Amino acid sequence: CGSGLPRPLRVAWLRSLPPQLRPLGAMSGLGGGDGVELVDFLGEWRDSLGHDVRVDWARSGEQLDVQLARPRSNREPIRLDIKPLGRRGFACGHYDLDVERSHPSRIVW
Repeated sequence: CGSGLPRPLRVAWLRSLPPQLRPLGAMSGLGGGDGVELVDFLGEWRDSLGHDVRVDWARSGEQLDVQLARPRSNREPIRLDIKPLGRRGFACGHYDLDVERSHPSRIVW
């Protein structure tokens, strides 16, 4: 649902859905204001180390699947997941989100 939309439209689309129609955990996280929500991770971009990052919904709908790949590499991507930690934010692999320095357009682990 909505996964074919560009990231900003997809996030806006998910936010526009009534809570009962959103995937489980879609808007969980830090709550109101500029807090990071699970949908803010969705999409494709390049991280600060130069990895290509792709984030999609996991089959369970309660977390996200992450693939990290080096550009122009023949190696299989590294696979991680992003899990909500309630009011504490999110975890990806063995890193926790830096809730003080992160916002929807900049994620700091």
